[in-house]
Amino acid sequence: MRPGASAARSGAKAKRRRRGVISGWPRASPRPASAAWPNWRSPLNGPNTLLEVDQLSVRFGSTELLRNLTFSVSHGSALAIIGPNGVGKSVLLRTLVGSVPYSGVIRWAPGTRIGYVPQKLDLDRDIPMTGNDFARARLALTGESNASTSRTFELVGLSPQAAEQRIGTMSGGQFQRLLIAFALVGRPTMLMLDEPTARIDEPGQEQLTELLQHLQQEQALTSLSISHDLSVVYHYADQVLCLGRRKAYIGPPREILTPDLLQEIYGVMRGMSLAADPLSHVALPGIGLALALHSQPISGPWPRC
Repeated sequence: MRPGASAARSGAKAKRRRRGVISGWPRASPRPASAAWPNWRSPLNGPNTLLEVDQLSVRFGSTELLRNLTFSVSHGSALAIIGPNGVGKSVLLRTLVGSVPYSGVIRWAPGTRIGYVPQKLDLDRDIPMTGNDFARARLALTGESNASTSRTFELVGLSPQAAEQRIGTMSGGQFQRLLIAFALVGRPTMLMLDEPTARIDEPGQEQLTELLQHLQQEQALTSLSISHDLSVVYHYADQVLCLGRRKAYIGPPREILTPDLLQEIYGVMRGMSLAADPLSHVALPGIGLALALHSQPISGPWPRC
């Protein structure tokens, strides 16, 4: 080995860690993909850690969506996942619950219970099923009592009358609250949400965002959510995991939601000022991004992207 090579590599790794880079996409993991469930027994590195992910890679055929991804989530925290379309955000959630083969290591704290709210549910809305029927199907799996269903509906703001409606007649907001209630049955410690406010009108989005924040605080939940609304991410997330096509970053919102980093991840044009016009935005066809950038990191409001 060339003298000083090891020290140079160590220095480069330390520099990347200081910048918050958690994955540099250097090469594919040599370990074979495994369809096994994530590890629930291996010791975690800290007593306050709920989830540890180490060198996680996911491949579909010749396409590698996630490569050597490493991060951790603390008890009671809120981690938001952002990034352009097609970088594997939804795949990451499905991998964490064990439904996608992967290589690397996923460790959950003992006793972790997961509630999962998918981006969409392939369910025929015309079937003669009410909200109560839907919740009772979950009760059969968890062994909870019917009383817990009423309590859960109350938590998410779904009235008894709405719960008796057929799911096909529910509004988008009501159905999304039903999905959240379904995830809460069984008293999870981790709530995972894949774009929970998608397909809901703007007033409904605001109400649902406030509901999720209230639930996290009242139920002492840890949350991991995918979002394209940078204003919500900035104000409510403790940590932001930003997935790009070449690199991934993690850190507090003030460190991640900066024009330079977002330009690197999304390829956004710069030069517009939110201070002058909060509604100014640059529309980028193809990745569903509408983002206004200022020459310096700003505190919001951020538009939806």
